[in-house]
This record gives sequence, C-alpha cells and structure tokens, in this order.
Amino acid sequence: MENKDLEKKDIEPAAEEQEIIVYGKAAIDGVALPSQALERATEDFPIVLMVGEDFIPVKAGDEIKTPYDAVLPMEEIQKIGPMIRVIRTVEPMTNVEAL
Repeated sequence: MENKDLEKKDIEPAAEEQEIIVYGKAAIDGVALPSQALERATEDFPIVLMVGEDFIPVKAGDEIKTPYDAVLPMEEIQKIGPMIRVIRTVEPMTNVEAL
C-alpha cells in the first residue's frame, strides 16, 4: 500500500500478554482487523478504526494473527487519515488462507 497514513507501527506489548494465534496468511492486500469489531457495521452506522490499534495494513502472504482474524481489501474501506471507515460486517477468516 502506498498510503503513508496507513503504515505499520511498532506497538508495545500489552501489560498482560495474550496467547498469539496465527490464523493463516492474507489472501489479498488490504487491512487485517478483528471481525468482531465490525459485527454491527452498516452504511447507516459505520465503524471507524484506528491504524495500529484496531487494524493493520497487510500484503498478500503476510501472517494474520491475534487479535486480527479477517482481511478487507482497500476497495471496501474509506480511508480517513490514520483511520478507516467500514460499512459492512465480515466473517472470521475472510480473505485469510488457513495454514
């Protein structure tokens, strides 16, 4: 991806370490996010997510691991600076190739 607003950022580990689960590899270029965060997303009630906190940019072949479990293509999101706006739900493992 060429948008510098959506660059990967180093994130400090949480105080309580959680088990890291690798779900698979991204099947497409886009953004990895937790599907649960979008369970109520609609056109009337879009969900806004922050890069590095709620989603990360990925390229096809990148590992998808907790807390992310789905990948959306850039065509299905609206970029707003370092944030994205999503208007639809997504199922776990969407655009993720299982290992």
